[in-house]
Amino acid sequence: MKDKLVVIRYAEAYVSFALPALGMPRIIEEMRVTHWALREAPQLRDFLRAPEVSLEEKSSFLDKVFTGALSGQTRDFIKYLIYRRRIDSLSDI
Repeated sequence: MKDKLVVIRYAEAYVSFALPALGMPRIIEEMRVTHWALREAPQLRDFLRAPEVSLEEKSSFLDKVFTGALSGQTRDFIKYLIYRRRIDSLSDI
């Protein structure tokens, strides 16, 4: 139950943060893209989880790979999940 509450809180925070700039249809689409990428490229998930890779390296990678596919708001949200060590929750959001 605790994990479910965490996921709900992060999802609500993301929507509150991104909604004014993106609108709900784009938020939904960007989450679909994100879930697809994590599902189709398990090495991406492993990279984002890896404690030996710095936050700066992960942040730079996200910006290089996902600029154009994901908004700055979504990339910043993913970076925040990495910073908070909650990247595993992303697939549930």
